[in-house]
Amino acid sequence: MKRYFFNNWILAGVALSALLVITACSKDDNTDGSSKTVDGWTIETVENNVSVANGKISVAIDRNDKLHICYYDEGVRKNSSLKYATNKSGKWSVSIIDEDDTDALKGEWNDITVDKNGTVHVIYTVHDNEDDNDNYEAIRYAKLVNNSWSKEDVFPPASNVSYYQRCCITSDDNGTIHITAAVFGDNYTIDYISNATGSWVRETAGTFRNFSTDVSMAVDGLNRPHIAYTDYDGYHLRSTVRISGSNWDNSLLAGNPDFPYLSDQNIVYPAIAVNDSGGAYILYHNTTDDDLWFYNNGALYALAFDVGSSNFCRPAILCDATGHVHYLYGMLNNSEWVLFYGRNTSGSYIYDQIFGFRATANNSDLAVSADNVAYIVYGKTGANTLCVAFKKY
Repeated sequence: MKRYFFNNWILAGVALSALLVITACSKDDNTDGSSKTVDGWTIETVENNVSVANGKISVAIDRNDKLHICYYDEGVRKNSSLKYATNKSGKWSVSIIDEDDTDALKGEWNDITVDKNGTVHVIYTVHDNEDDNDNYEAIRYAKLVNNSWSKEDVFPPASNVSYYQRCCITSDDNGTIHITAAVFGDNYTIDYISNATGSWVRETAGTFRNFSTDVSMAVDGLNRPHIAYTDYDGYHLRSTVRISGSNWDNSLLAGNPDFPYLSDQNIVYPAIAVNDSGGAYILYHNTTDDDLWFYNNGALYALAFDVGSSNFCRPAILCDATGHVHYLYGMLNNSEWVLFYGRNTSGSYIYDQIFGFRATANNSDLAVSADNVAYIVYGKTGANTLCVAFKKY
């Protein structure tokens, strides 16, 4: 591994003054139509009267550059539910995937993917709501077929499982579905399943000690899943890649001997992207010093400082079809999240602070089209509204 610290290209322009942001639009973006910000972002309203501050928002883009979003709506004068929104028809439509009931909370953590044929797949947590004496903890998979959701518990309730934490899903060029989640119970494992054989096959991809804040997954050009996760033992950053069958190559990335000065980091919410050759890019929040770090194929850089202010910064990162990296993160300022979008499409890593809008929580997500249009899905600050902002680069 190469050892780097505070690389100049990534720090240039990130200073405390970045938090002094003004918000301006050429048109009132409270309307149902689109609006344009002074820095060139077009904003569309996906749904009004929705509470999305405390649940997960996930977005995927299909091969026709249409968006597919799943999100947990805590409810504004209505029941909480997991929802799905898409602009596939040319305008936004919203439907319910699953609803909370007296037994379980459904979809607080979720993820979404669209396979090569355009079929939508969603994964989400089912947590016991403690209204009864039964412990119902599961990871549920939903597939959209003929405008109807078929659902099954792919990580079902089990006597040796206390609960499932986080989950993520992706699809590869063969149409195979990959799913992973953190399992808390008699053992603490990162479990993985896929349907490459035509039925679900479950494997243990890694282990952790007592606690793990999140998992993130991406597949490379050989359709191998790469998973990033944290370990309670110093909240260290780990990654694991499936070599073959149930053979996983597990690595300690931050807190290892190559980076001894990072051994006291408390790492939360790692987000991973991989290129076709398997090169890994990971963003994570170090809560000890409240800074955001970037793991770039063996090198570690401090990306931004004072990002969470005692909250968790939850970044997003992806590789596009050409192997370029795109990422999104927020910096908390007066209970609002100022967003930053970065990419290396010009060869060097550059980023933009977004002036035209802010997010109400740390759960914004990112998608990028084949022609370099960046899409940010977020909860609009000051309103119960889910929005999409997009801009061509």
